[in-house]
Amino acid sequence: MSYWNQTSFQGLAAIASYLASQPALHEFAQYCLYREKGLRKQALMALDRFIMEVTDWSFDERRELVDWLLRTEYENPSIHQLIAHPLREQVILPTLEEWIQRYPHDPVPLRWRGMIVHDQASLEKAVALDPHEVLARVVLFGWLVWNIEYATHHLPDTFLGDPADCIRWAEQARAYLTELPTEEKQRLEEELQEAMAPVHDWLAFLEEGGTDFAAWCKQRGRNYV
Repeated sequence: MSYWNQTSFQGLAAIASYLASQPALHEFAQYCLYREKGLRKQALMALDRFIMEVTDWSFDERRELVDWLLRTEYENPSIHQLIAHPLREQVILPTLEEWIQRYPHDPVPLRWRGMIVHDQASLEKAVALDPHEVLARVVLFGWLVWNIEYATHHLPDTFLGDPADCIRWAEQARAYLTELPTEEKQRLEEELQEAMAPVHDWLAFLEEGGTDFAAWCKQRGRNYV
């Protein structure tokens, strides 16, 4: 197989065109074309045919397919419906489980499984197996930052939860930045600092005994809307 190195697409039609020269992926290419055109029934029929074909593939062929599908979906977030529920349940998840069973020390299937079922333990295990597992680190970091942003998204009106949790999440997030490439680390550190800014302001506001956080923010040029 020779179709696993392209990762940047503008839409499902582009993926279909890219895979057009691969006979083994004809039905999946058809699925993408039908989905792009909004022909859901025809798309799912093509997908069913593809799934039936894939069940006869070797483990290595299915593993390569799953790895490509999940990376393509991750690296092309603007493309929707690439992986439909039947493909996820009947091909991707079973292949990942088999992959984990066959190669328990490989972080890749644990990373993908953790991402698609939102299982923190799988991602943490992937990082433990390979400290240089960048993608798992980035995803874990992102989940922690999301927790912080959720806690602060109603400011200046109210703070959701406990600021101490945000501090703990920030410490955990920063720990995941180790082993990342320098440029990526700097970008994510800035993202973390931005997420934590309202937390620090809220704590300073409480420390000063303030009664109106909106007014406190306005005086200091903060804008948490």
